[in-house]
Amino acid sequence: RRDSLRAQLQHVQERRMGVDFDLRHPCEDGGESVLRCSATRIAGMTGFRSGILLSFEDVTEQYTADRFKDKLIGIASHELRTPATSIRAYSRLLSTELKGTGDRRFAQLISKLNSQVDRLAVLTRDLMDLSRITRGQIDLEEEPFDINTLIAEITGEVQETTAVRIDVDRLPSAPPVRGDRERIGRVLTSLLSNGVKYSRDGSRIDIHTSVTKMDVHVHIAVAGADLPVEPMKKMLDLSCFSGDPLSIGLPNESIGLYISAEIIRKHGGEIRLSEKGKTFVFSVVLPFGKRLVPELLVV
Repeated sequence: RRDSLRAQLQHVQERRMGVDFDLRHPCEDGGESVLRCSATRIAGMTGFRSGILLSFEDVTEQYTADRFKDKLIGIASHELRTPATSIRAYSRLLSTELKGTGDRRFAQLISKLNSQVDRLAVLTRDLMDLSRITRGQIDLEEEPFDINTLIAEITGEVQETTAVRIDVDRLPSAPPVRGDRERIGRVLTSLLSNGVKYSRDGSRIDIHTSVTKMDVHVHIAVAGADLPVEPMKKMLDLSCFSGDPLSIGLPNESIGLYISAEIIRKHGGEIRLSEKGKTFVFSVVLPFGKRLVPELLVV
């Protein structure tokens, strides 16, 4: 452990940047203690050498509780996945069997059943991602892809499920974005779905992009909706709360916002939510060709 700590301090000194990491130490009872360390380089004044400001916080109890909670979430999401998949298969089969009857009431009931099964599948997937994120074990693919093509695909899929009008315009050509195409697509789906969820009669969603030398900005403008802006901003700003993304009062399905913000952060970008009159704008910023952000280092 002493060598690990020395290596981290040398990293801070050479890179001239701060770093946070967890230091784990075995205990006599067979368990382990966890110290959260924060190291910051301090530039030396004239005649003095530079140094490192090092602080420690004992987070053993928090670490143990979080690991236990994450394990429960992981078990629950895994156990939910199998019946959810089976229910979806049976509902699709039932829909096919009843399609030829011509009974509109049955068709509406099956449509509602399929919609709820899809929501259960999304919630199960989000729980699994949440468990991986909190354990620092989420794996993201790194491959170049065209963001405009992805936007067109996601918009088409969401438009099929809602009567809210979604318009896509102003998609200037952009260099390829490097990252996990599937998960970024799910981020866009989550933001669009939140826009649809809080829409009212006459609401409209407009999507466009803007490009700078360093990154691409995807703007999702929701006009005429009634979004809970402040709670959503807290969910997107990971620094506003510690540990529990459900602690700020949003419905459980909005956990997708927390996961979306974390996925984009790991791509070196961010998600912003702003208000322009009666229009609310989600802005996703993604850098071109930037390596994914590494997990919190545990030594």
